[in-house]
Amino acid sequence: MIRLFKYIFFHMEGVFKSIIPLVAVLIVVNSAVLAGFVENGVSIDFKVEPLSVNSLANSSADSIHIGQEVMINFIVKDAFTGAPVKGLLPDSFLQYKPRAITPEEIKASMEKCRFRALKRGRMHNGHPPELENTYVMCLNSSDNTISVIDPLMKPKFIRKKISLPEKCADMEIDEYGSDLYVTSEDGKVIIIDCNLLEVIKSIDVGVSPYHIIFQPDGRFVWVGNDGDGTVSVIDAEKRLLVKNIPVGKGHHEIAFSDDSFYAFVTNRDDDSVTVIDINSLVAVKTLITGKNPHGLAYSSLSQYVYVANEGDGTISVLDTVKQEVVNTLLSGKGVRTIAFSDNGRLCFAINKKENSVSIFDISRDRIIKTIDTGIRPESIVVSEKYVYIRNVGSPDVTVIKLKDLTSKGQIPVGDVPPNNTDLKMGHIDMADSYMVIVPNPTDGIVYTMIHGDDGTAFKYHTGTGGTTKVAIFWTGLKETQPGVYSRVVKFNEPGRHEVGFYIGSPELTACFDVNVAASTIGR
Repeated sequence: MIRLFKYIFFHMEGVFKSIIPLVAVLIVVNSAVLAGFVENGVSIDFKVEPLSVNSLANSSADSIHIGQEVMINFIVKDAFTGAPVKGLLPDSFLQYKPRAITPEEIKASMEKCRFRALKRGRMHNGHPPELENTYVMCLNSSDNTISVIDPLMKPKFIRKKISLPEKCADMEIDEYGSDLYVTSEDGKVIIIDCNLLEVIKSIDVGVSPYHIIFQPDGRFVWVGNDGDGTVSVIDAEKRLLVKNIPVGKGHHEIAFSDDSFYAFVTNRDDDSVTVIDINSLVAVKTLITGKNPHGLAYSSLSQYVYVANEGDGTISVLDTVKQEVVNTLLSGKGVRTIAFSDNGRLCFAINKKENSVSIFDISRDRIIKTIDTGIRPESIVVSEKYVYIRNVGSPDVTVIKLKDLTSKGQIPVGDVPPNNTDLKMGHIDMADSYMVIVPNPTDGIVYTMIHGDDGTAFKYHTGTGGTTKVAIFWTGLKETQPGVYSRVVKFNEPGRHEVGFYIGSPELTACFDVNVAASTIGR
């Protein structure tokens, strides 16, 4: 059985409290080992769950073996009310400590573990380090693979390349879980488990699926099928197709009301948007927009949906309650993509044919500024302090400061622009409001940009070319349920390991002792 020794260290206003070792009572529950404590009004349970015992030689439900993937869980509650403590950004780490054997040696080692947790937490301002807790999933259209970039795997950084059965167009990660959904040109959606780094399922959808997106509450995954005028709806928990819903003709992009009550689907060739009631999964209305609607986005401030009409340079404003077009705004030639600031007030509309971005103040429904971009701006990310615009006619990213809406200019991401290839245009993605990941399909390199910096911080080669899309999988602790922070780990050595844990507010460190059996995974 796993042995867990718990030492908790609280820090209040810079004053270190005394260290009190607590011996946890172990409870074995359905192949899980549970240990808990209550201190200073905070209750934390530590739970280790084997992901599988069937594939293990000489395994049992209450033991952990080398080579076995396990889920570690920290369950944080208010000790008085029992309410989950949500919205934390905790950090955790593993360290192998085979030499600490006696109780005195274990105690000293655990104290060092706590101090390491404290040092790590304060060094990163209470935020888990991104590069230590991230996989960059890179979709390579040239050889139908996904390169998994692990920033800790020097020197090549490629943890694995996952083969795909057909050429794929788009992908999206379930932020509440570990599934990566990929649209395939043969009419399927491929699901990859980002913990196992394996394809686990394929789902038949419509003809020529392209755009894929999760609705805000994570219940359904939506797929735009460009070849047959439908959208497919997939149950994310069951990984099953629920329904194919007829919409209009052409390419489809999808947006949602923030309550996940309605979906809005652009029909590029029909100059329209289809409104779908998510509860009944029925198309309830078709709204006529401008010419060739492409991207669209929802404003949390106005609670309207804004549609970029690429064919006539306008933006259609849709009232989500009345389900009608209430206004038309003039943006610029080739307006294609729309994104909002976090408060929903500032709308950034990319004008691809004018090499510019129009900035609207939604409270006044007017343009307040137009900023030059690089050549043929394509996609956009709006973070807490900056706006990033991916240009595909030039090998760079335009950066705009949100504070004063001034441009920091173009930051190079490679030497050759993406549209010099025959592949679909490059995309841009953001990780945890800290760094932006930018692929360049011409050189097969993904570039990372730290918010506020004037250049690229790191670059990773995917091992191939044609990288057109990236997605970020957070390998560190994630809030998988309210107040439950989990991650998947693998123990590669037998014997004693320490699991460090840090919370920034209230500042708390803890260290848990885990013994790992020497049995290996059977093949």
